[in-house]
Amino acid sequence: VGVCVFVCVMCVFVSVCVCVCVDVCVCVRLCVCSCVCVTHPRTRCQLQDKLCLLENVPRGGCLTFASGMAASSGLLLSKLSPGDHVVMCDVNYAGTAELARATLRRMGMQVSLVDTSDEKQIEKAVTKDTKMLWIETPCNPIVRVTDIARASSLVKGATNGRASVVVDSTFATPIATKPLHLGADYVVHSLTKYISGHGDCLGPSFFYLHLPIKLAILCLSLERPHQGEQSSHVMHRTCGMCGLRRGFTTAGARLPSMG
Repeated sequence: VGVCVFVCVMCVFVSVCVCVCVDVCVCVRLCVCSCVCVTHPRTRCQLQDKLCLLENVPRGGCLTFASGMAASSGLLLSKLSPGDHVVMCDVNYAGTAELARATLRRMGMQVSLVDTSDEKQIEKAVTKDTKMLWIETPCNPIVRVTDIARASSLVKGATNGRASVVVDSTFATPIATKPLHLGADYVVHSLTKYISGHGDCLGPSFFYLHLPIKLAILCLSLERPHQGEQSSHVMHRTCGMCGLRRGFTTAGARLPSMG
């Protein structure tokens, strides 16, 4: 029985291992490093910095979560209050659709589901209480596309800039679309799908914050307490050791070939 010290290459955390060697020279190491790395902020920040580069936003403009719905619900529930109105794409990822039709309405929010590719429907749906426009483009599963710049301009003009614009850009990825440069305030992605691309990674997902915007700073301050609870327990293995690192490496070749 011996004790050895090593340094984790992922988080530079010095760990102590207890080694038990048998006659066949098989060493069993009981390592505490993996437990510490799980919540180590450096690992998560490395992923977030890479995602900021992909979206072309300032460093620190991204938060990561344990799942797509953790990011979506965190953003919706931090930005909306009872009585607020949200205009949402009528075709969404199933979890988002259920959140809009059941949870938000049960909590006192008003939800209008419209075809966001139709400008007239957006104009008709916006009211004085509208605080958010939620777009999914291309939407899951019918791949309908919304003009992000036009929709953002319509809603912000009708509400005198009081409404936030959120884009779920999972299907497009940052390689095809950068919504923050088209008028959106927030972008939501699920890394499980095209950014990972290899079918071996469940989340996390994340949304970007354009830091110069005051609304983004507000959401950042609201979301930080929840981030550790919802994502850090899976972030190390997901973003460091599994499919995400390989997904970043192959994304430039995979996504253009998909048309």
